Amino acid sequence: MNERFDYPINLVPDPDGGYVVTLVDFEEGVTQGETETDALAQAEDLLDEVVACRMHDNQDVPPASTAMGRPVVSLSPRTTIKVSIYRAMRNAGMSKAELGRRLGWHMPQVMRLFDVRHETQLDQLEAALAVFGWRMRVTIQEMSTGAMPC
Repeated sequence: MNERFDYPINLVPDPDGGYVVTLVDFEEGVTQGETETDALAQAEDLLDEVVACRMHDNQDVPPASTAMGRPVVSLSPRTTIKVSIYRAMRNAGMSKAELGRRLGWHMPQVMRLFDVRHETQLDQLEAALAVFGWRMRVTIQEMSTGAMPC
């Protein structure tokens, strides 16, 4: 599976100052920021919140569409993994209860797996991925902001 988790946004200057942000791939949610940097940070928070609500409500979490020159915001690494597991479970027609049985977990553990605010341990994320025949790989990239290492 090689999915992108960089979601395009609409970043529009507000005539009264600041920027208004909407998520292209989600109907819900709008945010704003005083500066472009602040608006992008707010958009990342909004994206995590929208995804959290969708998983909580057992709704689809769509894949990211093509940015087509738009700015993008990304899910956090841990949320990206949780969304991948959530999608795999739904694509397999599996319930959260069945996933819990296969993992040998109680239901509260399964619910925390899909809670983006919960710092699920990597070994638990790996175990859940393994249910679907997947494993985790990590890629580290240089920041594009021009930041220099110490």
